[in-house]
Amino acid sequence: MLTDACRPLLRGQEKIYLRPLAEDSKARSVNTDRWLRTEREERLWQALRRWRRQTADEHNVPAYAVFSDRTLRDIVERRPQSLRELGKVYGLGELKLARYGDALQQILDSQQD
Repeated sequence: MLTDACRPLLRGQEKIYLRPLAEDSKARSVNTDRWLRTEREERLWQALRRWRRQTADEHNVPAYAVFSDRTLRDIVERRPQSLRELGKVYGLGELKLARYGDALQQILDSQQD
């Protein structure tokens, strides 16, 4: 609610000085957490995301219930060559390895250049 005290400010007779807003820690972490990907890594990242979306749609669950972005990122960074190596990926336990391991391995194999 505006009061009579704001009239000089609105008429330009007084100035108001504001301090800059502090950076939001969430926004800062997003900017500093960027990871650079080569074109090859980008193709793998997109292939994994498409597969995750299709799998989530088939099971009628949100995509993050299949795998988190962190898991997909770890797959891209590690580029595991076997199911045993896939088992070392963040977020990929025995159950998900048994359920999705073969499909992930096919995606990895198809992205070999």
